[in-house]
Amino acid sequence: MIRQDWLLTIIILMAASALRADVVELRDGRQLEGELTKTSQGWVLTTTDGIKTTLSTDQIKRIEIKPRSGESVQVQVIQSRLDSLQRSVDAQSDAATVVQRYQDFIRQYGDTPVGESAREQLTLWQSRLDQKLVKQADQWVTREQAAQMRRQAGLLSQQARELLVNNQMTQASAAVESALKLEPADALALYLKGVLVYRGDDLNGARRAWDGVIQALPAHGPTLNNLAVIAWRQNRLTEALTFYRQALDALPVNETIIANCAEAINSLSDDQLQTPLAQRLFQRYVEQDQQLSRVMAEKNLYKWGSRYITNQEKAQIDAQTKEIEEQLNDMADRFNRVEADIQQMGLTIERNTRTLRQIESDSWRRDEEGRLFRLSLPPVYYEIQRENNRLSSLQKQAKNELQRLQTQAHDARRQLPQPPFTGVQQIMGAESAPVVNPQINPILVTPAPTTTQPVITDSVPTSQPTTAPAEGAEPIQIKIGPATQPASPAAP
Repeated sequence: MIRQDWLLTIIILMAASALRADVVELRDGRQLEGELTKTSQGWVLTTTDGIKTTLSTDQIKRIEIKPRSGESVQVQVIQSRLDSLQRSVDAQSDAATVVQRYQDFIRQYGDTPVGESAREQLTLWQSRLDQKLVKQADQWVTREQAAQMRRQAGLLSQQARELLVNNQMTQASAAVESALKLEPADALALYLKGVLVYRGDDLNGARRAWDGVIQALPAHGPTLNNLAVIAWRQNRLTEALTFYRQALDALPVNETIIANCAEAINSLSDDQLQTPLAQRLFQRYVEQDQQLSRVMAEKNLYKWGSRYITNQEKAQIDAQTKEIEEQLNDMADRFNRVEADIQQMGLTIERNTRTLRQIESDSWRRDEEGRLFRLSLPPVYYEIQRENNRLSSLQKQAKNELQRLQTQAHDARRQLPQPPFTGVQQIMGAESAPVVNPQINPILVTPAPTTTQPVITDSVPTSQPTTAPAEGAEPIQIKIGPATQPASPAAP
């Protein structure tokens, strides 16, 4: 007999249990009504006119439970607990753990109408355990079959890599999806999927794929670089700089990573560049950039902005720079000469002005009675005056010449070749994917609870808001409504 206090406990659990629903609210805003049941493929909603609609868990935002009029609350709640148990073990890969959970359920609810369904599911899981089956992708197979599936996934991912390198996008995408169906944790297939969806501008999809690679290969430089590129594009600057620093450590002196670091550092504001995180990245970047420059110089390649140029390109830039610098030097010489002329003319005008004042002063006399009178100014006075007027006009022309030379020099400096920085950072493609030998040691990801976010110890201030959408979907909200008929109390 079921005790009444146990029934009260079950009723309380109704608020957190998932049961068939009359109202289903989807994440796109639609609301559907009917009877919701759980299947191995997801959920099936049956409307009153018998039409069935299959829904995935990702589509559902909220479920409102309305107990059926012909059932007791007890049965519905226990069924909801069994449905919840079934959902929770769908992703379980340890059959022994699942068997134990079903046995615990049956011990508690075995004498209810729901117990028989639980026994049927227990039989299935016990069979998997007895046969020593393992879960591979979404299938329960023998260990030999699982190994064969992983090898086949490795071969498909290798084929996908070759197709992607040859720009056969459609075929490469199909091979990647086939590989991931056999082994969802194949690192090579995940890396290639990231490249494919990134080319479609699906940043979040690419990030999820590359996160999977990092779980298996935490020090895979190309993947760390690619995650940095995505973080930068989503304005998560601290995370981007952290990933770049990890990429430099994982794959030192790599041209693409160093070029991306150069673009990122050049794009930082003065305040952002002064943070400890940015300073450490900058120091690491400078060390490796110098090493790479020495290596590239042996190949007659030279640093120009964030990229390297050939001898011919460098010669053209040097020639253009030399020509403009010669023009600037010539302008500077002319500027100095004109400026000296202006100064000299100013001194002459000043001296002449003093002479004119002296002549004017000397032209005054007093008669015998002490009255002042002025003599006629000598011709030299007017000659000096005309000279001053001429010098003032020349001085004005010279000052205009100085302004013209300054404008010319400014325009010439703008024509000097400048190292190009665009702020654009590049991912590393299929050619940088993990190298795998599927016959010997396929690279597989072992699911781990650890996060793939970089360990960030310093923050970089940014004036830009984070535009990256929130990771993951919201959980389904489940509400159990009142029974359409009063439930009969359980017998004591």
